[in-house]
Amino acid sequence: MPTVSYSSKDRLVSHPHQSLWQHLSSVDEASAAALKGKVLSPDFFGEQEIEAIRRLLVYFHDFGKATDYFQWRITEVARKENAGLKGLDTAYVKDFARHPDRRTLEAAKDDGDLRGHSLIGAFIVQSPLPDDTSPLQRTMIYEVIARHHGNLKDFDDDVQRGAEHHQRTLVEQWAHFNHDDYRAILKKVGVAYAAELKGLQAAYRSIYFSRVYLELMDNKSLLPYLRTVFLFSLLLSGDKGDMMLRDRKLIGTVARLPADLIDRYKQLAFGEAQPSQMNAWREEAYQRVQENLLANPKAGFYSITLPTGMGKTLTAYNAAVRLQRVDPDCLPRIIYCLPFTSVIDQNAAILEKILASTDIPLTGELAKHHYLADWPDTRGGAGEENNLEYSEKEYLVEGWEYTLTVTTFVQFLETLVSNRNRKLRKFHNLANAVVILDEVQSIPPRYFNLVSDLFEGIHKYLGTRFIFVTATQPFLMRDATAVIELTDPTYVYTRELFERMPRIDLDLSLWLEGPDQLEAQIELFDIAVREETSRSFLFIFNFVKDSRLVFEALAARALPNVEYIYLSSAILPIERKRRIRQIKSSNGLRKVVVSTQVVEAGVDIDLDVVYRAFAPLDSINQSAGRCNRNMKGGATGAVRLFKSIRADKIYAPELLKKTERVLKAKLRETGKTTISEAQFYSLNEAYAVEVRKAVADGSATSKTILNHLYQLRFETAEKAFSLIEQEYITYGVFIDDPDRLPTVTHNDMSLTSREVYDRMVAILHNDELGRWDKKRELRLLRPALLQYVVQFPTKYLPEELREEAENKPFVRLTAEPGKYDYRRCYDLTTGYFEPDDKPTECF
Repeated sequence: MPTVSYSSKDRLVSHPHQSLWQHLSSVDEASAAALKGKVLSPDFFGEQEIEAIRRLLVYFHDFGKATDYFQWRITEVARKENAGLKGLDTAYVKDFARHPDRRTLEAAKDDGDLRGHSLIGAFIVQSPLPDDTSPLQRTMIYEVIARHHGNLKDFDDDVQRGAEHHQRTLVEQWAHFNHDDYRAILKKVGVAYAAELKGLQAAYRSIYFSRVYLELMDNKSLLPYLRTVFLFSLLLSGDKGDMMLRDRKLIGTVARLPADLIDRYKQLAFGEAQPSQMNAWREEAYQRVQENLLANPKAGFYSITLPTGMGKTLTAYNAAVRLQRVDPDCLPRIIYCLPFTSVIDQNAAILEKILASTDIPLTGELAKHHYLADWPDTRGGAGEENNLEYSEKEYLVEGWEYTLTVTTFVQFLETLVSNRNRKLRKFHNLANAVVILDEVQSIPPRYFNLVSDLFEGIHKYLGTRFIFVTATQPFLMRDATAVIELTDPTYVYTRELFERMPRIDLDLSLWLEGPDQLEAQIELFDIAVREETSRSFLFIFNFVKDSRLVFEALAARALPNVEYIYLSSAILPIERKRRIRQIKSSNGLRKVVVSTQVVEAGVDIDLDVVYRAFAPLDSINQSAGRCNRNMKGGATGAVRLFKSIRADKIYAPELLKKTERVLKAKLRETGKTTISEAQFYSLNEAYAVEVRKAVADGSATSKTILNHLYQLRFETAEKAFSLIEQEYITYGVFIDDPDRLPTVTHNDMSLTSREVYDRMVAILHNDELGRWDKKRELRLLRPALLQYVVQFPTKYLPEELREEAENKPFVRLTAEPGKYDYRRCYDLTTGYFEPDDKPTECF
């Protein structure tokens, strides 16, 4: 082939608009930025060790791109897509079409093995590694490079890693490798590789890897797992950072928040609030938490245990902001985790107000990460120079690059236990982070030991710190003494906080002696609403169908000056938001709310009387948190527990038994059928001990998954870990009724359900958009689309629609008579119903 007049390091092509040298140097820059400022334990990686490994991952992950097989295909694409060959060696790209072996290369261009570029790099990188690198670490580096375009695979003999399984690929790629060009690249960074392939083939056969697997069989440490996913995450961040960001300075940029940020906000928001006993208690608790944090600034685990309505959110944020300033050598991100997407917007709205309350520009420091969230348009402040392109939004939000990220338990915990490329990319940003877990009791007890060991590991090795926030600390950690309670490390004041609360009584009389049939319960509910005329009500059920039947029965009474409101997961997200605002509004009408558990965690509503179907104690506590939160008028609110004969269909029977046991023990102790809020602390403590001993410590689930992690069985662990267990099939349904449904805001425009759907169709049918362009536009539209989507269990969707719904993200139903009329199976007020359950006006 003809030669060119400048250094051959610039000849090889990586992408249609980018040389391989440009790509590798950019990945180097991006991964260095991702690692910069992170303080890791020397037991995890030494400072020089991690830097050396990072560089080798960068310069060998795309080693196979230097083969003629890859170059033949990529130069062909470049000539088609990059007319001026901008950014490339023009002569090289043009001349490659006349390659002496062009017939061989053309015949092989659809051969994925020969065109692949990861596998050969996983072998060749072994030669520049230091001689004392352990076989386990070599295998980890092999896996990170070999899988960087896919997902990590289990470390076992089912995966063919040995060189003899890839003989043809390795020999052919080596024979068609542009060694001079690639060595010119490596010379710039002071790296070299073996001159011969045979030695590496002989050294890294299946027997080599089998010895590593056998070594792992006796491993009881999470260190190999954490090291592997950290390296994988670091390489992914660099590789994707080159392709998705215009400016690599966006990586690793964290703002140090003002220490008094929350104090300033409180003064602006509540400075003129009327004094009250509750406000005085909130401020006292807030100050105590701050004092105890400053007295114990180096711990890894903190808890904030406060009764509901005591300002846990602001107190937790204040603690996190203060922790940001403990270590001058690093600048921690703050990651706030909540159990449900339904409360993330509420929490993030508070944060937005907090950030706006300071004269320091912090408007570009917050992101929400969940499937319904819009991505921020800017990073690091307002102004055109900070406007983000689509790929930059995706990279920054999904990589948790912001100073403050609000996300879900699912997103967070599935970052810890996964083999998946997309989930693990953000793992490295847990290093030195402050992680707040709000309503931590929502983690299923069967995973307590798994989560405890992972948290211990990432604190020990990555310097991550945790704040557990709840009204009912569940003894999550195996070593409870490792957790510092910030209200009072001795727990004396913590207990006093609960014991001074006179807001509610938990009435167990209906649970003990009341009816268990829904029809009889409805009559009792109706009597209460009719007779207690000055009180608002919230009824919480375990099953959607039960809640719907009760709502319809009560609403049919149509009492004067009463507003009936229904909430459940069967209601569209856009409508749920509207109804929560309706519950919180002061319009002079008495509220009667019927709901499922969707209102329990973090939904900031306050009613006088709460009826709760029997459930585990932590759910009962959450329900109680919606009752008389602000101690209005000095009156005592009532939480009334009633029977639920099918509760064991959705809750672990063991948790229900433990709840029954501690409730009845408390009744025997007091001789009453009511339990005051002042007794909740001791009640919850007894329950937590029972759960930790019988459910968490007795669970085989955590032990099994931990063994998978010890032995680097990434895929198997990921499949075994599921926070959301769904035992039935559901179908996505888009409800389109622009005349009756609220509008959604998208790109500062108010759109109806029909307009949102039409925009989706226009994107799909736009022939001017390529596949990736369509994907981008649909992702930006997705938060608006999903406001009108609800998941139907199988029996609620008409049978003739199920096959269609199986093959689509959702099927669209409208208000037009016919097959797709939503009124056959869905009511805008109460949600889905079995098609034969209700008469409909459309037939």
